[in-house]
Amino acid sequence: MPSVPLGPIGSGLTLTDIVLDDLELRSSIVRAPAVPIKNKGQHKDIRAFAVDLDTGEITNDIRFGTDLVWRPEQGLSVSGGSGLSITGTSYGAVTPVQVSHMPLTSTVIPPGAVPVSFPSPFWFMSHDAVVFGVRTSEGRLAKVKAWRSLTEGGALHLE
Repeated sequence: MPSVPLGPIGSGLTLTDIVLDDLELRSSIVRAPAVPIKNKGQHKDIRAFAVDLDTGEITNDIRFGTDLVWRPEQGLSVSGGSGLSITGTSYGAVTPVQVSHMPLTSTVIPPGAVPVSFPSPFWFMSHDAVVFGVRTSEGRLAKVKAWRSLTEGGALHLE
Protein backbone atom coordinates (compact mmCIF):
# COMPACT_ATOMS: atom_id res chain seq x y z
CA MET A 1 0.00 0.00 0.00
CA PRO A 2 1.49 3.37 -0.95
CA SER A 3 1.92 5.90 1.83
CA VAL A 4 -0.90 8.41 2.13
CA PRO A 5 -0.28 11.93 3.50
CA LEU A 6 -2.87 12.88 6.12
CA GLY A 7 -3.12 16.57 5.22
CA PRO A 8 -2.63 19.71 7.36
CA ILE A 9 -3.78 18.14 10.62
CA GLY A 10 -1.43 15.20 10.45
CA SER A 11 1.28 16.99 8.49
CA GLY A 12 4.05 15.12 10.20
CA LEU A 13 2.36 11.76 9.95
CA THR A 14 2.11 9.34 7.03
CA LEU A 15 -0.32 6.40 6.86
CA THR A 16 1.60 3.32 5.71
CA ASP A 17 -0.69 0.46 6.69
CA ILE A 18 -4.20 -0.04 7.97
CA VAL A 19 -5.85 -2.59 10.24
CA LEU A 20 -9.60 -3.02 9.95
CA ASP A 21 -11.21 -4.07 13.22
CA ASP A 22 -14.82 -4.15 12.02
CA LEU A 23 -15.89 -4.29 8.41
CA GLU A 24 -19.46 -4.08 7.19
CA LEU A 25 -20.42 -4.88 3.62
CA ARG A 26 -23.90 -4.29 2.29
CA SER A 27 -25.41 -5.87 -0.79
CA SER A 28 -28.60 -7.16 -2.32
CA ILE A 29 -28.89 -10.90 -2.85
CA VAL A 30 -29.83 -11.68 -6.42
CA ARG A 31 -30.71 -15.16 -7.68
CA ALA A 32 -28.46 -16.41 -10.43
CA PRO A 33 -30.34 -16.77 -13.72
CA ALA A 34 -28.62 -20.10 -14.40
CA VAL A 35 -27.16 -22.98 -12.45
CA PRO A 36 -24.02 -24.81 -13.59
CA ILE A 37 -24.86 -28.04 -15.38
CA LYS A 38 -22.98 -31.11 -14.15
CA ASN A 39 -24.11 -33.44 -16.94
CA LYS A 40 -26.36 -33.15 -19.93
CA GLY A 41 -27.21 -35.71 -22.55
CA GLN A 42 -29.68 -37.89 -24.36
CA HIS A 43 -30.22 -41.61 -24.60
CA LYS A 44 -32.66 -43.84 -26.44
CA ASP A 45 -33.11 -47.57 -26.13
CA ILE A 46 -35.86 -50.10 -26.67
CA ARG A 47 -34.39 -52.36 -23.94
CA ALA A 48 -34.16 -51.85 -20.19
CA PHE A 49 -31.36 -49.59 -18.92
CA ALA A 50 -30.23 -47.65 -15.85
CA VAL A 51 -28.91 -44.08 -15.65
CA ASP A 52 -26.69 -42.34 -13.11
CA LEU A 53 -27.71 -38.71 -13.60
CA ASP A 54 -24.72 -37.48 -11.57
CA THR A 55 -22.10 -39.02 -13.87
CA GLY A 56 -24.13 -39.55 -17.05
CA GLU A 57 -23.27 -43.27 -17.01
CA ILE A 58 -25.78 -45.59 -18.69
CA THR A 59 -25.69 -49.30 -17.92
CA ASN A 60 -27.77 -52.42 -18.51
CA ASP A 61 -28.08 -53.16 -14.78
CA ILE A 62 -28.61 -51.27 -11.54
CA ARG A 63 -25.32 -50.21 -9.93
CA PHE A 64 -24.30 -48.06 -7.00
CA GLY A 65 -25.28 -44.49 -7.86
CA THR A 66 -28.03 -45.42 -10.32
CA ASP A 67 -30.80 -42.80 -10.24
CA LEU A 68 -33.32 -43.89 -12.90
CA VAL A 69 -34.21 -47.34 -14.18
CA TRP A 70 -36.25 -47.96 -17.35
CA ARG A 71 -38.01 -51.30 -17.68
CA PRO A 72 -40.48 -51.27 -20.60
CA GLU A 73 -43.01 -53.44 -18.75
CA GLN A 74 -42.76 -51.49 -15.43
CA GLY A 75 -41.93 -47.93 -16.51
CA LEU A 76 -39.40 -45.49 -15.06
CA SER A 77 -38.43 -45.93 -11.44
CA VAL A 78 -35.89 -44.34 -9.12
CA SER A 79 -33.11 -46.16 -7.33
CA GLY A 80 -30.55 -45.44 -4.62
CA GLY A 81 -32.59 -43.04 -2.52
CA SER A 82 -33.58 -40.84 -5.46
CA GLY A 83 -37.05 -39.30 -5.77
CA LEU A 84 -39.05 -37.68 -8.56
CA SER A 85 -42.05 -35.44 -9.24
CA ILE A 86 -43.87 -34.96 -12.55
CA THR A 87 -43.99 -31.25 -13.41
CA GLY A 88 -46.97 -30.95 -15.76
CA THR A 89 -45.14 -28.24 -17.74
CA SER A 90 -42.81 -28.16 -20.73
CA TYR A 91 -39.15 -29.08 -20.38
CA GLY A 92 -37.90 -25.59 -21.28
CA ALA A 93 -40.21 -23.92 -18.77
CA VAL A 94 -38.91 -25.85 -15.74
CA THR A 95 -36.29 -23.92 -13.77
CA PRO A 96 -33.85 -25.20 -11.13
CA VAL A 97 -35.74 -23.18 -8.51
CA GLN A 98 -39.01 -24.94 -9.46
CA VAL A 99 -37.33 -28.35 -9.19
CA SER A 100 -35.95 -27.42 -5.75
CA HIS A 101 -39.50 -26.67 -4.53
CA MET A 102 -40.96 -29.99 -5.74
CA PRO A 103 -41.60 -32.73 -3.16
CA LEU A 104 -39.55 -35.28 -5.19
CA THR A 105 -41.11 -38.16 -3.24
CA SER A 106 -42.56 -40.33 -6.02
CA THR A 107 -40.68 -43.43 -7.08
CA VAL A 108 -42.36 -44.67 -10.29
CA ILE A 109 -43.72 -43.33 -13.58
CA PRO A 110 -45.83 -46.16 -15.05
CA PRO A 111 -45.23 -47.04 -18.72
CA GLY A 112 -48.69 -45.70 -19.63
CA ALA A 113 -47.71 -42.24 -18.32
CA VAL A 114 -44.79 -42.00 -20.77
CA PRO A 115 -46.29 -40.60 -23.99
CA VAL A 116 -45.84 -42.45 -27.27
CA SER A 117 -45.23 -40.00 -30.10
CA PHE A 118 -43.77 -39.54 -33.56
CA PRO A 119 -40.30 -37.97 -33.44
CA SER A 120 -40.34 -34.39 -34.64
CA PRO A 121 -38.60 -33.96 -38.00
CA PHE A 122 -37.39 -30.53 -36.87
CA TRP A 123 -35.47 -29.68 -33.69
CA PHE A 124 -37.72 -26.69 -32.94
CA MET A 125 -40.98 -28.68 -33.03
CA SER A 126 -42.15 -30.31 -29.84
CA HIS A 127 -43.96 -33.55 -29.17
CA ASP A 128 -45.65 -35.10 -26.16
CA ALA A 129 -43.29 -35.95 -23.30
CA VAL A 130 -43.45 -36.48 -19.56
CA VAL A 131 -41.26 -33.92 -17.77
CA PHE A 132 -40.16 -34.54 -14.21
CA GLY A 133 -37.73 -33.33 -11.58
CA VAL A 134 -35.36 -35.75 -9.84
CA ARG A 135 -33.25 -35.62 -6.69
CA THR A 136 -30.26 -37.82 -7.52
CA SER A 137 -28.54 -40.30 -5.22
CA GLU A 138 -25.84 -37.64 -4.62
CA GLY A 139 -28.43 -35.00 -3.71
CA ARG A 140 -28.27 -33.01 -6.95
CA LEU A 141 -31.37 -31.83 -8.80
CA ALA A 142 -32.17 -32.73 -12.39
CA LYS A 143 -34.94 -32.13 -14.87
CA VAL A 144 -35.70 -34.95 -17.26
CA LYS A 145 -37.90 -35.39 -20.32
CA ALA A 146 -39.06 -38.85 -21.48
CA TRP A 147 -41.13 -40.09 -24.40
CA ARG A 148 -41.45 -43.24 -26.52
CA SER A 149 -41.04 -43.29 -30.29
CA LEU A 150 -43.71 -44.84 -32.51
CA THR A 151 -41.23 -45.16 -35.38
CA GLU A 152 -38.54 -46.92 -33.31
CA GLY A 153 -40.59 -49.73 -31.79
CA GLY A 154 -41.46 -47.82 -28.62
CA ALA A 155 -37.84 -46.94 -27.75
CA LEU A 156 -37.61 -44.64 -24.74
CA HIS A 157 -36.02 -41.25 -25.41
CA LEU A 158 -34.55 -39.67 -22.28
CA GLU A 159 -33.11 -36.13 -22.08
